[in-house]
Amino acid sequence: MRVAEDGFVRGEGLAGPPLPPGARRRTNWVGWALAGFVLVSCFLFVNVHDLARELRRLDPAEILVLVLISSADRLLMGYKWALLLRIVGVDLPMPRVIRYFYQGSFTGLFLPSHIGGDILRAWWVSRDSGVRHPVYASLVVERLLGFASAVSWAIAGAAVFMSYLRPQHAILWLLAGALGLVLANAAFAALVFPGVHAFVLRRLEGRRSRLVRLMHDFYAAFASFAADPRQLALNWLLCLLEQGLQMFLYFGIAVSIDADVKLLPFLAATAVFTLVLRLPIAPDGWGVGELSAIGIYGLVGLVAAQAFTVSAIGHIIPMLALAPGFLLLLGRGRDGTAGAGWKG
Repeated sequence: MRVAEDGFVRGEGLAGPPLPPGARRRTNWVGWALAGFVLVSCFLFVNVHDLARELRRLDPAEILVLVLISSADRLLMGYKWALLLRIVGVDLPMPRVIRYFYQGSFTGLFLPSHIGGDILRAWWVSRDSGVRHPVYASLVVERLLGFASAVSWAIAGAAVFMSYLRPQHAILWLLAGALGLVLANAAFAALVFPGVHAFVLRRLEGRRSRLVRLMHDFYAAFASFAADPRQLALNWLLCLLEQGLQMFLYFGIAVSIDADVKLLPFLAATAVFTLVLRLPIAPDGWGVGELSAIGIYGLVGLVAAQAFTVSAIGHIIPMLALAPGFLLLLGRGRDGTAGAGWKG
């Protein structure tokens, strides 16, 4: 086995995917220990026999439909990232960017966090395009826009959710939700104001520290995305659509296990639930998601075993949807370049 000049591992058998220079694999033992502890704690509320019964309700046809919904979500995520890259002049073919997205996302399933997969896909694009800081900055912009959409859905969902739980105050909850949406998105919109970026860059200029100079260069690349607010707004709208697909996936899981749910209250609860999943508490939200699902979905009529199943299957379906990433890692792209990964 040897490491070639392009950074790929060559030789007998399979080796781990290449990492960017200087990167090291580190296992997030604390995060996984927390996830395991919380998962075990969930069984204080969930009967194992009830959980097995809910899982048996899934059939292959329903799983296929759920995987297709999740695949549409993954493709949209790759497309959104390609649009962000084009703002800063990275004009790689769309299929190649989506391929790198799938490869990085699949690899991230086996790294301590999805950040490792994000860095890999950014490294592959940077290697092909010769663009460095803007590509890595695109990951930050992508995450911020995704978080902004999740917050927007969560605020709207919380307002509808509370109106469902306390219908006598529905008007007040909806008004509070509308105000919250305005304030939250105004805070995120500040990222596209040139004055904000100019203020930060002035504070970073003229410093001799190598770290501060690196921060300046990276932030300048980050600020360059503000040059095209229309494309950022389009990306944010696509993030809202993507978040909606994820919420619909959870609704599909609930229907597939024959849970008695009403569409609007369930989606409102899911908007809050998916925001909790984004919080960096445990790897991929394992454990925390299941415990949160028991509490949140319990308010709209799901028993503990059903809520646990919805959350757990919600982790597994996207993993199945990313399976093409494994084949892409092994294969070759249509442009004739080696797949960014393992080769025997």
